Amino acid sequence: MKDIYTFKFWKHKYGPELLVDIVDYAVMLPPIRRHPTFTETFYSVTIVLDADETISVDGTSGHIEHGSVVTSIPGEVWQLSPESQLKGFNEEVSETLGFEISTYFIRSFGKRYGVTPLQYRKSNKE
Repeated sequence: MKDIYTFKFWKHKYGPELLVDIVDYAVMLPPIRRHPTFTETFYSVTIVLDADETISVDGTSGHIEHGSVVTSIPGEVWQLSPESQLKGFNEEVSETLGFEISTYFIRSFGKRYGVTPLQYRKSNKE
């Protein structure tokens, strides 16, 4: 099996230890176009500003468009088209925050959307 490209969380990108970073997808798209199947070493919340395409996260496919939110945990495999035109931001959350941030995120997501991230993902399958 060929190696899967990995986006890594850079803890010391700006100096002292970083726990959360927000990256414009314009920065991520060039490597995604070269490696449309990839994984990440961080918790990820992608906020879609503009898109009209299908993506897959860990085998679950879904259509994304303006306003879509895509979440993943470290190690899940993403698959986008090499021609992806996705515009948006990726909030990268360090694994160092661990269980507390996961619990907080799931609780906050549930309050906002009325379901857990997993339930949301399953209900929005194509």
